[in-house]
Amino acid sequence: MLRLEEASLCHSPKTGHFTDCNDDGAIYSLTKTGAKASGVDDRFVARGPVKSKKDDEPPKLGPVQYGMNTSKTKAGGRKRISGQDISPKYSVSKYPKRYTDLNEAHPELKEIDLHQTIEVGELVSYILNALSGEKIKEQKNQMDVVCRKAGYITMAQAQHTILKSLNAFSKAAKGELYKGVTS
Repeated sequence: MLRLEEASLCHSPKTGHFTDCNDDGAIYSLTKTGAKASGVDDRFVARGPVKSKKDDEPPKLGPVQYGMNTSKTKAGGRKRISGQDISPKYSVSKYPKRYTDLNEAHPELKEIDLHQTIEVGELVSYILNALSGEKIKEQKNQMDVVCRKAGYITMAQAQHTILKSLNAFSKAAKGELYKGVTS
């Protein structure tokens, strides 16, 4: 079974995706458990907005509100700084604001156990079945242009984005996500 281990240090508060630690507004997060599992020195254990980050040095972080990393009831993120899993309630980038409740935003997910573990192949199969099981081809027309300007995406774009994300997850689980990529 593939399992993605914590190793990436920064994410974008706008997209939630992994990003370079020197990107504007990046949020740095490395727990004690993540550092130990990745063979990283404990001096890199920290969480908060990045002011600056140099290679092979701990980051300089902006101010972090009291409780974000230490509170038993209001810690930010999905893990305590110790590495213990917690139910993600408070946003690190917008602390002490709460995350939007996923079940509130998407009532169709209320019956789904979001902590269930499944294999990537099984997930791909479910997604392909939901997207009709074959590559979706769409012709562009005037309505497509109007919908794109309004911020919507097509079924083909949704399928492409989902499959690309699953491919990235699979590569990350094997430690190959950024293999051969130079910055």
